[in-house]
Amino acid sequence: MPHMIYAIKTGDLNRSQRRILEVIERHKDHTWCTSNRDLEELARWAILPSSGSPPTNFEINNEGDLTETTQIKGVKPYFGSRREATYSLKTVKTALVELASKDRIWAFGLYGRIFYASNKSTSRVKKWLDRLDPGERERAEFREHIE
Repeated sequence: MPHMIYAIKTGDLNRSQRRILEVIERHKDHTWCTSNRDLEELARWAILPSSGSPPTNFEINNEGDLTETTQIKGVKPYFGSRREATYSLKTVKTALVELASKDRIWAFGLYGRIFYASNKSTSRVKKWLDRLDPGERERAEFREHIE
């Protein structure tokens, strides 16, 4: 039986959304976009969200061929653990979009792309943007909210 707080916070989320949300909430200094490389990293990290970094013990047959259907197999979250497979990149991308649409995570625009981060990361991102000179900031094309 889930704890009441857990049920209220994640009750309407499926398993992949919960795992992706946990990664994002635990790692507030990170942002992800929907590039295959970012989705692949997030998929690996969802295996062990509490880890300080995504598992690095894995194999991709041909790294140039990451697609939305790619599922990284043989990931070992930590020494001595059994190998696991990740969510597909499409599942991770869908989870990001759904979490943002439910305002569980922050979606913002930067350099013409959509990035995703914890809702608690807004001040961190803005602080970094404030350090840019006006020309660089304009080039960054920052949009605070993406719907």
